[in-house]
Amino acid sequence: MKILRAIFLFNIFIFQANCQSPSKAKTVTIDPKEFAIKGSVVKALRWNDSLGTNTLIACQSSPYDQKGDDRKECIDVYGYHFVSDKKGKSKLWEIVDTESNCYKDWDLLAMFFVDGICVTDLNKNGVCETWLIYKTLCTTDIRPAKMKIVMHEGETQYTISGHSRVPHTSDTFLGGDFELDSNFKAAPPVFKGYANQLWEKFKDKRWEE
Repeated sequence: MKILRAIFLFNIFIFQANCQSPSKAKTVTIDPKEFAIKGSVVKALRWNDSLGTNTLIACQSSPYDQKGDDRKECIDVYGYHFVSDKKGKSKLWEIVDTESNCYKDWDLLAMFFVDGICVTDLNKNGVCETWLIYKTLCTTDIRPAKMKIVMHEGETQYTISGHSRVPHTSDTFLGGDFELDSNFKAAPPVFKGYANQLWEKFKDKRWEE
């Protein structure tokens, strides 16, 4: 397996990626039927900003049979952002990411980093940024998982895609690489700096942690 080792340098800023939210987002318990979502809820946050009352929901599925090939399974992660205002409730965005083509006797895993699911207003414009970070893996051995940070400001999506990092020898690692999409490349430096802090915080996290 060829491991990409490209290194993308972010501008460095002095702040901690602890998902401290100036918007005072609170963890809430939701009724899935109220929001018409898929999967099991991992975490839900609610806050107010210039858009209205916002609800961010992260969900994931259990493994399920792949359509057209009963030898294989898939697993999904979902993200949703709903906004409520005087006009009612609407879905601002939805994401779905699938790990597929995994033979049933292999390990198929998906996991959100719960502490990385958060809300910020880094550029202080009154429209909060939402952050989801997760990894997925289909494997028969120890190897880096696919890892993503998905950030939204309003309806605009910013994505970092790469791999978690795992030990290879006593002093070397596999993985840890990442790449910014076009929106993130053009994003304000404060977004890039915060994303870099998040990546560094979670890239070495094990599945059981």
